[in-house]
Amino acid sequence: MKYLISAIFLATVGIVNGQQADAKSLSQMIADTGLSPEDFSLMNAATDALLAKGTPQTGQQQSWSNADTKSKGVVRVQGLRNNCVYLQHQTYPKGRAKPFEMRNRLCKDKSGNWVAVP
Repeated sequence: MKYLISAIFLATVGIVNGQQADAKSLSQMIADTGLSPEDFSLMNAATDALLAKGTPQTGQQQSWSNADTKSKGVVRVQGLRNNCVYLQHQTYPKGRAKPFEMRNRLCKDKSGNWVAVP
């Protein structure tokens, strides 16, 4: 069930802060989130924990926080279709009051692993 919230994850983001994602470089998209690499690791771990609970159900969520960067967030299952789960990530980078929102879709491959898809 290992995958990285990285370039593939950010490339699949459909909505960023409630706006359609503009054509930006991946490094700029990552910088715009305000999240550190450790924050992304914690977000990834929260997603893994959510998906490890068996078949995800709409509304399930898993929280994460990073005491070092003061960032925190929650990943929620927005829906399921076919072999895919639609996730919403609300993050509060560096303790900001307004959340930064990202959405992505993960689908199970033939081996049963969750992989990010556009």
